Amino acid sequence: MGNPVHAHGADTQADAPHPPSDDTLDDQIKRVQLEKLQAELRNLKGWNYELTGKVVISVLAVLLAVWSVYIGVPKAQYDALKANQEVASNLTRLNELKAETERQSRELSESNDALELRRRQLAEANDALAQTQNALQAVKPSVTGEALAQFDAAAKPVVYVQFAGELSRELIDAYRGVLRSAGFNPPRAERINRGQKNEVRYFSNTPQEAARAASLAQATKEFFASKGCPLSPPIIPRFVELPEGRQSPQEVWLIGSCK
Repeated sequence: MGNPVHAHGADTQADAPHPPSDDTLDDQIKRVQLEKLQAELRNLKGWNYELTGKVVISVLAVLLAVWSVYIGVPKAQYDALKANQEVASNLTRLNELKAETERQSRELSESNDALELRRRQLAEANDALAQTQNALQAVKPSVTGEALAQFDAAAKPVVYVQFAGELSRELIDAYRGVLRSAGFNPPRAERINRGQKNEVRYFSNTPQEAARAASLAQATKEFFASKGCPLSPPIIPRFVELPEGRQSPQEVWLIGSCK
């Protein structure tokens, strides 16, 4: 009989209600939150180094991607600005080259105009010479020796002389005298330096003009050799073809240091 009583007493004690708690509802919420935090901390304690490393690497990869985008945008803008500057610079250079080409074209046109004027003047001089020769035949017995000398000079083929370097005008004038003696008519020489070589230029590709240029080159060579300063490089004849088949008197181009 005693056993049932004891069991009943035990059941009675186990089923007895807990004494009411003094915690407020706010305290209970805080306690639940604290228990949740402790649980999360226990989970964190379970991380190993491998897992932690993977997380760190993943975070770094994300940061690197963000940084690449952050840096890549300004770099692309800088490259585009640099490309635009290069295009503008190239356009400026192109405009300068265009202006220089136009300037050279104008100079060439002016040079051609001057050459054409010289051709016309020469043609007019030849016409006048022919008329003078015809008129002279009728009055030749009464013409003085000086007038005949002037006529002979006018009848000789014209040769233009251009010189540069340290060649003195006195030397060139003496050279022109030799050309007159050789049957040429050289007007006053021009001091022009266009990077020329020593040459006789002729503009009609005929045997007569080629022979005359060779004779002129030989006379020039002998003159400067007699002065003790042979031309270097040696003077040579050279045919030059003018546009539209135009003709011109022969030209002697000289450069040297003989005084």
